[in-house]
Amino acid sequence: MKGYFIFGVIFALIFTNSYFGFYEIPYTQYLIPPSIIFIGALLFRNRKFLDKALGGLIILFGILKIALSFGTEIPFINKLGDINIILGILALILILKSMFWGIKIRKVKGAEIISCKGGNNVILSDFTKNHILEHAKPGKGSIFGKIKMSDIREIISSIPSRKFNKEGGPGLVTFKIKNAGYNLVEKTADIAKKYNILNVGETAKLDRGEEIKVPVYTISNNLEEFKTNQFTVIIVTSNPKFMEKKLKQDPRILKDLQKGKSFSVVTAFPGDPNVPPAGQWEKTTHAIIIPDSGKDI
Repeated sequence: MKGYFIFGVIFALIFTNSYFGFYEIPYTQYLIPPSIIFIGALLFRNRKFLDKALGGLIILFGILKIALSFGTEIPFINKLGDINIILGILALILILKSMFWGIKIRKVKGAEIISCKGGNNVILSDFTKNHILEHAKPGKGSIFGKIKMSDIREIISSIPSRKFNKEGGPGLVTFKIKNAGYNLVEKTADIAKKYNILNVGETAKLDRGEEIKVPVYTISNNLEEFKTNQFTVIIVTSNPKFMEKKLKQDPRILKDLQKGKSFSVVTAFPGDPNVPPAGQWEKTTHAIIIPDSGKDI
């Protein structure tokens, strides 16, 4: 994550200037502590426990800086010596984290190749990213809650190497993630039984590059009723026939293909992992739900 490195450099610059006194920053006691707290809050928002712990420490440090700038006596700080040394240690931790513990992503003209366990590499193409981002607002299927694209990259990088040994690749991999999103695809018969239907329409969904017309039911229920902790990503063995030209010409991807180490993300979504592709919905009678009183995400 570039953020770790950027935040680490910012902390290192503040530490160096504060410790050695190279430059007098105007209103430093008002500007620096809130900036530190803001960076801590950004890290605390991440899904990983270590990020939350580190973010919490940085927020606490920012609060201590505010307290000290107003002359508050904090005995244990006096024992530690100059508080700016703590800032220097935090800077070092963030920079080392960016170098050794971050997700390794290589970009090939917009597409991302995510390094995974066991030497496997997963391609997240521009087309797939745009397809995944359709799950942002009601109307195209289940929608994400607090999951961001950065979370999806982390989830992909965490898949165990044994999953990649399956025929065809990991396939459908489901995770339990708090507030993953809202499950807004059900069978039409269930929708008719369970909800008050306000309107029936249709929309187009992409299935393997083909636009498929699917039914959409607008109901009077609230979006929060459809909250789910299920998150699914589908990853298959890369097939050169369906790869963009720029990817097929990349030497490292070609080498991965020869070794059987190249995989591609098909899609990622919250909700029921057993919902079939849109091309089968006419047979399985699945449809999209739009809660009329739901919040816009």
